[in-house]
Amino acid sequence: MWGGTENIVGIVKSPVETYRNLLHEEEKLSIPFVIVVISGLVKGLFTSLQLEACSLSIVIAKGVIVAILAWIGIAGIIHLILKASGSEGSYKRLLELTGYIYVISVLGSVTGNIATMYTNALLATPIYAIFTFWCVWLYVLAVRETYQRREIQEKQIFNECTGIGNGPIIVTFAVFIFLLYCPMNRLICFFVTIMMYFIWWGIITSSYGIWRDKKALLWVSVPVIVSLSFLYVYKIIIIFTFYNFLGFIWLVFALFSYSYYIWCCYHLSRAIPTIRLDILSLITIAFYIFMIEFPVGYDHFVITLLFPLWWLSITVSYKTWYRISTWIWACIALSMILLVPFTFMFMTLSSLYPYPTVISIFFAALFAYAASYYKIIKWGTVREEAKRTS
Repeated sequence: MWGGTENIVGIVKSPVETYRNLLHEEEKLSIPFVIVVISGLVKGLFTSLQLEACSLSIVIAKGVIVAILAWIGIAGIIHLILKASGSEGSYKRLLELTGYIYVISVLGSVTGNIATMYTNALLATPIYAIFTFWCVWLYVLAVRETYQRREIQEKQIFNECTGIGNGPIIVTFAVFIFLLYCPMNRLICFFVTIMMYFIWWGIITSSYGIWRDKKALLWVSVPVIVSLSFLYVYKIIIIFTFYNFLGFIWLVFALFSYSYYIWCCYHLSRAIPTIRLDILSLITIAFYIFMIEFPVGYDHFVITLLFPLWWLSITVSYKTWYRISTWIWACIALSMILLVPFTFMFMTLSSLYPYPTVISIFFAALFAYAASYYKIIKWGTVREEAKRTS
């Protein structure tokens, strides 16, 4: 028990030394589990104080369950990514190390909620930001101490697969903009969108030459299901406006096309294609245009999810998984995910500026983040290649 108390204090004062001491001991999840449960209790308690109408026991139980699932899930995702990218390490050990991070989470919850209740939300935002970045940085240290790189020359997880070309992509983007701004019959808009599903299935299938593959033919069922579903959700279209529904169908279309492209590449070469940055740029611009024209209530969630997507795309393109700077930028992206949706930053800015201005501020921050990370990674890659040749 004394060792557990020492580790709890150590994670605040000297996390690297604490992690290294734990690596020399037997893996134990009891103390980290208790810390995670306490974290859920604290967050549930503060949530119940803010939502007076809700039952205290139900809110606290939800807080504990969410904390445990987050602990297990985040560690699991990190473990799978690092295993796929060629690293060796123990999932149980990672769970142990990351469990102690919830000590910082408890401190952040207490400090931030007290600041929110007794001062104002604007003061609480930087407090949440500091503790969020602190937690993410401890995750990076835990990964660095737990996992070791394993060189795999004969196997590449990410690879350059058959290209589609810029022509179909630009035409598709133009069709999306045209449907948004040109008033047309709803059924015609939907028909054109569904036709894009079949057209892109044909383009990808033709690029890989798998017309006779039965598994490829099964992918045609997706646009068929989307078409039939339209008949059952017409009332939803009326409630949420047609253009919001159209945006949702185009989002599903983008996911369908890219998922099928990934499947074809993996099916034939057992490799996952790298994410093209020019396509991601068009998708980001499409999101921006759609949000400006047709506001929805979950904009800040969508914008913050684009930060880790850009981080992943650039990292995969340059294969810089093992640079410490890569994970510092990952901390920034994850901090945006945790900070913006669960604080009052978006609402505070919305009360001060018009909605289009707030959306533009967040997208400007996104492009500044992506451009800065891209330049730093490219500069580091050029330096590494220069050192190899010299």
